[in-house]
This record gives sequence, structure tokens and C-alpha cells, in this order.
Amino acid sequence: MGRRVKVRRVLRVFADDGQTVDRQRGSHRILVHPTTPGTVTVAGKPGVDVPPGTLARSATSQD
Repeated sequence: MGRRVKVRRVLRVFADDGQTVDRQRGSHRILVHPTTPGTVTVAGKPGVDVPPGTLARSATSQD
């Protein structure tokens, strides 16, 4: 089983990469990067664990 990561940590990693929250609907935050096309959606409350498969898809969605 993969390592559990909180939504708060995922948002921090994306923010450190230059991503900003473009918009939010409920617990879904849509992030954009100023130079990279596309968006990344991070869902969940900050204290909730992100499933490892979801984390892998989010990390590669802007490549």
C-alpha cells in the first residue's frame, strides 16, 4: 500500500511549483500554472487523505 498524503500537503506541493487556485466549487479546487497549459483538480477537505492512485494521476496530469 502506498504512503498516505493529506490534501493540505498536495496543495502545498502544487503551490510550491507555482500553481494557484483558479476557482473552487465545494471541496474541488482547480489549480492553474502561469506558464503550463491545463488545469489540475484537487478534491477533498485539507485534513483528508488522498488515495495513492489519485495522487499519481494528479502529479502527471500537467506533463
